Formats: sequence, structure tokens, C-alpha cells
Amino acid sequence: MCIYTKTISRQQKELILGYFSGNVKEFEIFHSEEDSNEYLEIKEGFRKMRLEKGQEIISTYCQERNIIDYKEIFRNPQYLKELIRELLKNSKLSHRQVANLVGVSNGVVHKINLEE
Repeated sequence: MCIYTKTISRQQKELILGYFSGNVKEFEIFHSEEDSNEYLEIKEGFRKMRLEKGQEIISTYCQERNIIDYKEIFRNPQYLKELIRELLKNSKLSHRQVANLVGVSNGVVHKINLEE
């Protein structure tokens, strides 16, 4: 893993932190304190629900067209376009998530989205 770091001047740091807090010192103190609180991550639940909805959309799409072999979608470009558009419209998944779910690149999803 490559970690990119860059030293910034105090002035740059204050400018950046100033966007988030009127009092830079308070901001720095708050974010340097140890946090022992436990947080409920609700995003994971939404992510899981959206992926399940995406799977449901794929299943329904295949059933409506009597597609038994999922590979049939890749042999017919129109099926692939329709499925991706359906997922983008009804699943609230990001382009990257749709791409991962369908098994194509993010670029393919983005291109199909732009064709509308």
C-alpha cells in the first residue's frame, strides 16, 4: 500500500480547518481527543438493503425475459443496457456498485447511463 503524505504549511492548515470551524484550536483539540464511544454504523444496513434490492431487480429482469443463464445478458448488449438502466433507476446503487453487481467495469455503467 502506498501512502501519500505532504507537509503543508501552518497557514494552509488554518485555511483548510477554517472551512470546518471558526475556531481552529477548538477544532484541533476536539479531533485530537480520544474517542471511546461506540457508534452504530447505519450505512452498512442501507448498503446491504440496496444490494439486496439490486439482486431482486436482476432476478425479476431475468424471470420476465425467461433468461435462465445469466451469461445470456452479456451475449445480448440490449439486455445488458436494459438491466443496468433498471438498476440505476430503481436500486439507488452507485455506478460502481452496479458495475460490481453485474460484473462489468464502472466505465460501462457510466457510458450506458450517458446514452439515455
